[in-house]
Amino acid sequence: MKVRSSLFALLFVLPTCIFAGIVGTYTIKGFDPDPAPGGHYTGTIAISQNGGVYTAQWLFESGETAFGTAVRKDDTLSFVFNEDFGVDYGTQQYKIEGDTLHGPWVRFGENRKGYERLTKIGS
Repeated sequence: MKVRSSLFALLFVLPTCIFAGIVGTYTIKGFDPDPAPGGHYTGTIAISQNGGVYTAQWLFESGETAFGTAVRKDDTLSFVFNEDFGVDYGTQQYKIEGDTLHGPWVRFGENRKGYERLTKIGS
């Protein structure tokens, strides 16, 4: 019976704890290479999970929003996102390091990369 309980914990409980760890709200510090307006920005992002798919809503200090969908592979969370109500699309890749996520992003059709660093709120 102990073996069965241990096996259940190893196969089902532990992975759930590991993957649930990135769900939550984060502060954003980022850099936008776009010449207008471009520069440094801040905001918040809320990340949720439904099965193996993650969704996010970015809210920037400017009042603009973005929405995205992601998949996770090991310590990387890869999003496609939509901002400006469908005007701009892009990809965002975050490396997961505990309660911090960071990495580059790019809008489709552009050759300039931005960067974001997320810090989990309440951690």
